[in-house]
Amino acid sequence: PPPPPGGATISGRVWNDADRDRTIDSNESGISGRTVYLDADNDSTLDTNETRVVSDSAGNYRFTNLSAGTYKIRQVLPSGWTQTNPANNFGHNATLATNGS
Repeated sequence: PPPPPGGATISGRVWNDADRDRTIDSNESGISGRTVYLDADNDSTLDTNETRVVSDSAGNYRFTNLSAGTYKIRQVLPSGWTQTNPANNFGHNATLATNGS
């Protein structure tokens, strides 16, 4: 069954796209310790009031206990890194319905 309202989850994985094809290939590993955040004001900057998590040893991240709404998910890119999916650190959109799914 779907989670109760306010109990929805957004999860994903940060990985090293070595061949820059925007697809996770079997030889590409996750990136641990990467900060991923919900960009509430859509300004491409992690602000102090924005929810954040850090990717685990496999590059996985998870936001829990989210309410219905639309979220912009971005990562903090260290110097020298370029995001390939989506390009230009555009961020991913996720919309959670009122039933928490």
